[in-house]
Amino acid sequence: MSLHSFNRRGATLIAVALMLTLPIVLSPITSQAVSLVLADFTPTVYVYLPVIEKEGSPPPPTASPTPTRPPSIMPGRWIGATSRGQPLLLDVSSDSAQWSNFVLTTDFAAPSCGVSYSELTQTTAGPGNITSNQFSFSGGVFSFTGRFNSATTASGTYTFSNYPFVYPLPGPPYVCVFYLTQSGTWTANWQSTPAPTHTPTPSATSATTATPTQTPTATPTIPPASTPVPGHWAGTTSRGRSMSFDVSLNSTQWMSFTLSTDFSAPSCGVGSSDLTVTRPGPGSITNNQFSSSGGGYAFTGQFNSATAASGTYAFDNFQIVIGLPYPPYVCFYYLTQSGAWTAGGP
Repeated sequence: MSLHSFNRRGATLIAVALMLTLPIVLSPITSQAVSLVLADFTPTVYVYLPVIEKEGSPPPPTASPTPTRPPSIMPGRWIGATSRGQPLLLDVSSDSAQWSNFVLTTDFAAPSCGVSYSELTQTTAGPGNITSNQFSFSGGVFSFTGRFNSATTASGTYTFSNYPFVYPLPGPPYVCVFYLTQSGTWTANWQSTPAPTHTPTPSATSATTATPTQTPTATPTIPPASTPVPGHWAGTTSRGRSMSFDVSLNSTQWMSFTLSTDFSAPSCGVGSSDLTVTRPGPGSITNNQFSSSGGGYAFTGQFNSATAASGTYAFDNFQIVIGLPYPPYVCFYYLTQSGAWTAGGP
């Protein structure tokens, strides 16, 4: 069969396929016939080029969102009030990582014991950790939480849960036990920061070179030597016990005067015991002096310099109720004691 007999397009494609795949040995095919076949079929030519990657800068990395950092916490003394309008204070360490000296005062009534109004000052020495600007404490009958909302503001809650009080009675059973259950909130603001440690500036070595022109600097206003530095003051009594108090930012008030002492009450079977009394204040500082008295307890203070103070304290028939495990279940001891104290500023 001759290739000339393929007239339809399909036959022509078969002929071309044969021509592309077999050796050309069909001599009867004329050049005209081959020319007609090629004119009728134009094969599609695919050219495959190697893939060449072009070097270039990689796409910029996707920026990670910047995490929101909690606000920095100012170190030092924080002062505020509870939801009952009673004073509160706490301290923050110099690295803002711990709280300490959490002092909260509250008021309450104990009608079952015939008490219409009374106050309680609860001091939790700490220290405790501040994590993610939050802190807390739980001591069974007293607990609190706190959160620093900004560098200078804080808020939190407190709870008294069956906190026991013993009130003396003039007759049997001679004692009334009251259990306080109360909760509330508190807010506080930063008041002062610990004073930085001053490093003495070395004296300049004199030289024979020309004296440079000195730029005058502003002379800071220095308060009188006896004006107390604001912040937390701490010291000891003449009996070697701790005491402390705070001075307001404008150096015109004292707050949270806390003093510890030791005593013995042999009439109640107590050989040795400790007593800590906190007077919240505030009280005025006048002519660099301050004082307070009431309830069988009094103290005085004198600022001898900007960072040194001294004073006295006295207990005059200060009533201490000591519980007994047997009738009459309570023993009243009246402490009379006096002494001196010294303290240093921040």
